[in-house]
Amino acid sequence: MQTIGQSSNSWTFDPEIGLFDLSRGRATTDHDQEALLSLQTTTNPIKLRPSSTALIIIDMQNFFLSPTLRRPQPGSKPTAGEQAAQVLLDTGIPAARKHGIQIVWLNWGLTEEDLERMPPNCMRNFGVYNRVPDKGIPIPASMVRVKDQSLYRGLGSDLGPIDLGHGQVVEGGRLLMRDTWNADLYPPLEKEYRAGIPGASSSTASSSVRRTAKPDVIRYKNRMSGLWGASSDLEEFLTREGITTLLFAGVNTDQCVGGTLMDAFSKGYDCILLRDGVATSSPSAASEAWEYNCMNCWGVAAPPWKKRIPKACSSCRQSKVKCDGKRPCTRCEKLNRRCVFFEIPKDPTTERMENVESEFRRLHEQLDEMRDLLHLQSQTNIGALPPVGAISQNSLPAPQTGSMPSPAQMLSAPTTLSRVPAAQSEISFESPTRSEKIHESPRPAKRKRSGFEVGVGPISDFITKGLITMEDAMSCYETSVRMRSSILLNAICTIGSQIETKSSKTSLLHSELKRWINVVIQNERLNCLESVQALLVIACYSAERSLILSFATRMALDLGLDEAFEQLTRRLAMKPIEEITDAAAAREEERVLMRKSRVWFGLLVLEHIFRVDGGKLPGIRMAGNARRCRLLLNLPSSTVLDLRLFSQVELNVMRVNINETLGTKDTLSRPDIADFVHEAKVDLDLWFDDWLRIIENSIPAEDERPSMLVALRVQKCWSEMMLHCKALRSIGVENVAAMSPVERNILLMAKASARQHLRLISVEPDFYLAKLKYAMDFVWAKCAFCFLLLLKLSRLLPEQREEHDELLEHGNRLLEELTKSGSSSSDSTGNGNVYLHILRLSIEKYGRTLQDSEIGNEDPVSGPFWEVFDAQADLQSFVPEQFVADWDFPELNLFYCPSAWLDFFGDFSLAV
Repeated sequence: MQTIGQSSNSWTFDPEIGLFDLSRGRATTDHDQEALLSLQTTTNPIKLRPSSTALIIIDMQNFFLSPTLRRPQPGSKPTAGEQAAQVLLDTGIPAARKHGIQIVWLNWGLTEEDLERMPPNCMRNFGVYNRVPDKGIPIPASMVRVKDQSLYRGLGSDLGPIDLGHGQVVEGGRLLMRDTWNADLYPPLEKEYRAGIPGASSSTASSSVRRTAKPDVIRYKNRMSGLWGASSDLEEFLTREGITTLLFAGVNTDQCVGGTLMDAFSKGYDCILLRDGVATSSPSAASEAWEYNCMNCWGVAAPPWKKRIPKACSSCRQSKVKCDGKRPCTRCEKLNRRCVFFEIPKDPTTERMENVESEFRRLHEQLDEMRDLLHLQSQTNIGALPPVGAISQNSLPAPQTGSMPSPAQMLSAPTTLSRVPAAQSEISFESPTRSEKIHESPRPAKRKRSGFEVGVGPISDFITKGLITMEDAMSCYETSVRMRSSILLNAICTIGSQIETKSSKTSLLHSELKRWINVVIQNERLNCLESVQALLVIACYSAERSLILSFATRMALDLGLDEAFEQLTRRLAMKPIEEITDAAAAREEERVLMRKSRVWFGLLVLEHIFRVDGGKLPGIRMAGNARRCRLLLNLPSSTVLDLRLFSQVELNVMRVNINETLGTKDTLSRPDIADFVHEAKVDLDLWFDDWLRIIENSIPAEDERPSMLVALRVQKCWSEMMLHCKALRSIGVENVAAMSPVERNILLMAKASARQHLRLISVEPDFYLAKLKYAMDFVWAKCAFCFLLLLKLSRLLPEQREEHDELLEHGNRLLEELTKSGSSSSDSTGNGNVYLHILRLSIEKYGRTLQDSEIGNEDPVSGPFWEVFDAQADLQSFVPEQFVADWDFPELNLFYCPSAWLDFFGDFSLAV
């Protein structure tokens, strides 16, 4: 035998049979006469002393169990809490009383004093934070629960009258306050509790077993745990009664039951979780996690009780009358009562397998049904055809290639064989004679349709619906946009109205746009070029940018936009040797391919920006040399905007390659990273020189040349800065004082690029910042990040006083210009105001560091040494959440700590 614990408080363990004795070897006269109770748990057999054991039944109250307040179950099935209550009534409570185990009812029961001392985190758990329009909706995949506003209005809030059905209305009382209906025990358990208190006759108990246990007691708690804090009402009772072993039952397993169990474990109680006597409204994984930890860490878990599943409903069983077993039974139906039958719970694995088999059978039946429908359709159409000999060879057109239509397309009405290419010969029969005969043929029998239909209807533009005036809309779109697509017009007007017109209907436009975007995404018939453009416009200004972009990518691939560029370049390559019979048709086809290529490249640029700067997973990769897109600049349909677009295509393809190379830390050593940075810097210089020459020599770009050249230089500075920052991230050095000369040079180049970026956008604001109000969120974010990084580097790397003043001057000018551009924006279209706030905070923190430095130089003994570093530390530790969560901007965590300080703190920690 082995002893576990101290001599005065110990278990004994028999390794031969794996038995734990929890009785603690007490030797009083009373205990000597008391027989120990053996119990087989899921891990080991145990022995416990009934007089030192208590059954803790937690939160079996109306608020948690009453069907009126909980989610209704399909088919009037009992909730998990009701099932646990029935198990306690049938097995748990009678067994405890038979063996003389103390029963403790642990309930929420707040007082006014409790409410006054309740912290906000506890109040929030019972306060509504999302309204539920339908109580029957399932728990979402995100597992984030929503709460019913009628119930969760805060602890102590008045629930008002509660309709229990059958004409019975009760006053719900204040939420979980003592002596209210919602805090009372669930009626079947209330009856059992009354039977267990002093003065109640044993005949009133639901069990026929004579009661030998101590009288039932009820204890109240004001937190999830009934044993929290240094002392509690429950702990005082358990100590006074000499109870050391606790059996846990009640709701919810992962909340109040689990919280009390963990505190009991920490206070030294033996903890046993009754698996059939606990329940939760959380997903099943929550209960499984607690059961696992009980079996392996906090205590033990008792296996499910082997009990007879009653054939009668719960109402008949409580009334002690015979039930006919119908569902609902005749008695409950006559009395208009809720009829609940308890069924044998299925094994989760078996239940999942049955669901998979059921789904497989359903899909197989649908496939057989579709095969029969296709066969019927083909027989009907073939019967309508003239004899084979009647079809002349002249009526057979040249073979056509095309994809086989889907079954849904083949079954859509009206369908004729002439529109369905043959699967093998790919010949379409389209002679006028046969077409007329087919249309004259009798219509086939009505088909069986699917049980689901995707709604589709015309999308009205906002001008037609009166949500925006023609004058306001004209500032946001060209006439051709309205003619081509209502959804694209709506997207442009929604964003444009926020910036240009300052319309009071902006929120209404956004809400209406979301509704129609959902329709476009879910309906394949609305897939078109303009729908992709609309999604791209929305992705630029939406917080869910990656998700919207993914929908746009899927739609573009379905439309074949990714093939347009290759088709166009192939046509350009073959033009010198190709004979053109219809010049107008060729020009029109070329124009259509150009539009498709332009939209696809715009999508590619956004995807690469979100991947490199936003941490998006890889999605699209351009095969071949990106400079091939310059061929499109010579087409007649090319515009000035193509200069901006195609330069961005080349740049971001390079940036993706840089990001992927530096993102693989295991493949490059530090010298290799330094060499790669040099080569990438040369590639960026070549790109810049090429496009600088192209823009300067472009005649159509004459009017926009100044702003285009500034934008080109800004993009180069940004790309170089991110190249150097990501190289340092790949190396993994954050302490500037510990950097090698090569690494320090990379950091200095990043600082130089950031400073040049700031000068370019602030010295001539008319060419860049003046148009920033139209920019996507990314442009606002990078301006704020670039300046914040420069501020940090200016403090980490020594500079002259004049440079600090110049930096502060540029920052104030940048803030002033951005405030002008962002004055008409709001959070509903973008996060410009958020980044303005970050920029303002950065300038304030940097100004304080300069101020503190001046004070420190004038009076070095004016205060403790750590106060001199307060402002510096505040600036160094300032890492806005948006730059980490929304974007993947590196190197804001750089710091300066001399090696001597590191040795000092290392020695100090060792001494401690």
